[in-house]
Amino acid sequence: MPLRVMKIYAQFIARSKVGLLIFLALVAATTALSLLAAVYPTFPADHEALDRFQDLESSGLSGAFRFVTHLGTWVVAFPSILLVALALWAFGKRRLSLLSLLMPLVEWLGFAVKAWVGRPRPQLALFPPGPSSESFPSGHAIHAVLFFGFLIYLSSVYMAPSKLRVIIQMMLLLIILAVGASRVYLGLHWSSDVIGGYLFGGVFLLPLLWLAKVGKTGGSTTG
Repeated sequence: MPLRVMKIYAQFIARSKVGLLIFLALVAATTALSLLAAVYPTFPADHEALDRFQDLESSGLSGAFRFVTHLGTWVVAFPSILLVALALWAFGKRRLSLLSLLMPLVEWLGFAVKAWVGRPRPQLALFPPGPSSESFPSGHAIHAVLFFGFLIYLSSVYMAPSKLRVIIQMMLLLIILAVGASRVYLGLHWSSDVIGGYLFGGVFLLPLLWLAKVGKTGGSTTG
């Protein structure tokens, strides 16, 4: 087993030096932001960003953001991951199916970081009461990056190059951004919580996609 791990690590270094640098940068940024969030309840731009978002308040925008933010709740998020995992398994992509089931574990780690940082949420929720859990990092942002980022990868691998593929990928990217924006607009997170969630999700998305790529280029017939 140790030899297998070392072999995989060597492949990672050889095939993706840029990816490794990006990964290390994400780890460093996530660690630094988490340490700062554990000390400071807010960052300088957090209040201004929340005020600017809530200045846009309207019934239509509130309805749209409440719908978008619902995509990150466990009621929707976990069944969505399970559905994707089952679909991949049904199409013979067993490695990808099992990899997708790692996402809930990563999101659970996000809750552990929340408890460690202990940052309080804004007291400006548009539709109180808000969640009682800690604020940093945003679990919705973590899920958005992991789940919809994973779907972007699947579309790039299993859809032929076309305008439809580009449209789908752009829509998925917009959903990632909209989920983060919804958390600030609804007053449930500071903007730095969302950024922290994006970074945290990115830290784990890169290895997840790399493992998926290793299985594909390694000639596996099970995805």
